[in-house]
Amino acid sequence: MIMLSVITTALIVGPLAYQYSEAEVRVGLGSGTVAITEVSELTVNSTEANYSTLVKFNSTHYAMFYTDSSGDGQVVHITTQASIEGGASSIPDAYQTTGAFWSNSNEFNATDATWIDAVKFNSTTALVAFTGNGDDGYAATVTPGDNTVIVGNLYEFDIVNADSHIAIHKLNSTVALIAYQSTGDDGFVVNYEFVNEPTMTVELEVETADFSYPSWAGYNHSVAVLANQGAAGDGFVRALHYDPNLEDGDDIEVGSNALEFDTTDASYIDIIMVANSSQALSVDTIYAIAYQGAAGDGFLKTISLSQDPGSMVLAVIDTLEFDTADASHISIAEVSNHIFAITYAGVDTDTDFDGDGYVKTVWIEHNGAIGANFIQELEFDTGGINGTVAIGHDADSIAVGYVGSDKLGYFSTFTITKIMTELAAWEDVCVPMSIHPESIGTQMDCTKVKTSHSNDKLFNLAPQLSDEMQVAVGLDAEYIIDRSDITTVSSIVADPGDTVKVTLNIEDDDGADNIHNIALYTNFGERPSDMNYYYASNFNEAGEVSKTLYQWNKLTNDQPYDITESVTWEEPTITTNEDGTLTISFVTTWNEAMPESELVAEIMDAEYGLTKVTLPFTLKVGDYHETYEEIFGINSNYRIATSVAEPLVIAEINNWNMDTYGEVRTEYDTSGVELLNILGLQGDSLPEWTKNLGQWVLDDQIDIAELIIALEYLSNTIL
Repeated sequence: MIMLSVITTALIVGPLAYQYSEAEVRVGLGSGTVAITEVSELTVNSTEANYSTLVKFNSTHYAMFYTDSSGDGQVVHITTQASIEGGASSIPDAYQTTGAFWSNSNEFNATDATWIDAVKFNSTTALVAFTGNGDDGYAATVTPGDNTVIVGNLYEFDIVNADSHIAIHKLNSTVALIAYQSTGDDGFVVNYEFVNEPTMTVELEVETADFSYPSWAGYNHSVAVLANQGAAGDGFVRALHYDPNLEDGDDIEVGSNALEFDTTDASYIDIIMVANSSQALSVDTIYAIAYQGAAGDGFLKTISLSQDPGSMVLAVIDTLEFDTADASHISIAEVSNHIFAITYAGVDTDTDFDGDGYVKTVWIEHNGAIGANFIQELEFDTGGINGTVAIGHDADSIAVGYVGSDKLGYFSTFTITKIMTELAAWEDVCVPMSIHPESIGTQMDCTKVKTSHSNDKLFNLAPQLSDEMQVAVGLDAEYIIDRSDITTVSSIVADPGDTVKVTLNIEDDDGADNIHNIALYTNFGERPSDMNYYYASNFNEAGEVSKTLYQWNKLTNDQPYDITESVTWEEPTITTNEDGTLTISFVTTWNEAMPESELVAEIMDAEYGLTKVTLPFTLKVGDYHETYEEIFGINSNYRIATSVAEPLVIAEINNWNMDTYGEVRTEYDTSGVELLNILGLQGDSLPEWTKNLGQWVLDDQIDIAELIIALEYLSNTIL
């Protein structure tokens, strides 16, 4: 394998309002170059790899999953440098058993495992879906380590046929969605609930004719977007909504009509989110789909997903044919803001395997406009590749897993560096005005211009929130907080009925008039079951949803929202300052208590430059008492004890535990199963120590309700 490097020239564009025809030239706001360099190449195995996929756990650990020459499922743990420039990747020495890079100890499935797909679950574990024994569909959690593989929660999600084209998506911390081709080549989606005892509750048929090349992208913790090849080989994309509160069998529903994004041909599909939505800022979610289209050429298409109350709508924004010769085994990854890398098998130069390996870069605006057409690319493998998976490693590098022409698995790393063109400085340019007889000399009219040719600016800078902000509670004076000086987060405490004022100062490279949207989010937590999904798309870094927010929109109506309907928002005060900055004050009255919560500000300018900042203080209102859902979580499968007459429970406690003399009554059930059955709870037995709780009930030391709550908890966690 030969490592190559190339610098490709890109023309960076601003927001575009229409789709270009092939005859048009893409004109931009400036120019720059992108340097692509292959840093390292690692051979992952020594026999054969098929159906390969790649998972990134963190900045130094990856795992490649693949089918070996015997058809078994293998996983190899790969270590790399936190900074790709740091050097080569490696496989831990423990993997190199008798000179090979794999052994039985690396198997995650020892019988059959094909059509493998995997996604990250946490920093050590992946969720894996595959075709297993009997062509049935299986899913499991897999934790690879140094010469160890731990497989858990193995579940057969299709006992009839799941023989090809499988894709898995982690929806939230407990549920994944799996799309696959089944009987009659139809397409199905199931939910894989992988925490505790694995299960599924629904199988939804999404394509009744043909289904292949599925690919997932996220939206929020209950909605995901699926792209695939459908009827007549055309390309389709749809949003799917999972709601565990619905009756089993109806948990997954189509959240939007399927959009046919290519009416000719679409295969080798990969979809990625470009820009996350903000209902607060009235901004659609933007996705990019890379795929093989007509005549086997490579295409890139951007689409929008808008969500109004009660409906979701998909629409095509822009299209680019990124390879006019050939493109298959396609994967797309985000490198940095606006820069995306597409890896694929292109033109086959030796005709004995799939096409040669290529990396191409593209610029995509947050509004979905595709910027620079590809002028050059890096051909990193001249022998041929397939099964490529590209993953963004950091802001200027990617990792790529693929199978080479020798049918071995490879892990390669690339740096992709933006080199910006330096713009000419602004200077005073003066022209003479009319000469007055009484004037001495000539009057000049001077303006700021650039003395050398330039197209205004290279790229749009996102608006910035200044370090200094103010907070006031009630009639108290404003408290100035400077986040540059803060080492610990401050806590602001208010009482129900108090007015809270938060003042932010914002600057943008094009001035205050260019700032179009500002939102303030707080009251973060799990989404209540009755919360409108239109508003349930604004999250903090912990993935919690904002339940109280205000959306200031320069061009449209403002949108306040509060799940409790107890918060009163005033219209924000907006001030444009002489220095070009903008000051906004959010004022709200809290009529009920709220638990301590972060505050997050989100700001967007006219060119879709977006900034999201967690403010350096929290807000708490009154003494808040947690609800049942907040204590036990929102889980439709949570088992709750049935209502039972207290004497019946007391009688069974006597049977289960001790008689009145403290002697164990062995003639009765002492495992606790009968007590669980009476309460309608599940479990094979109760821990021995729980008998103490029963005795405390008999001794009136605790209430019987406290015992039931404890048994409910055990039934839902460890039993």
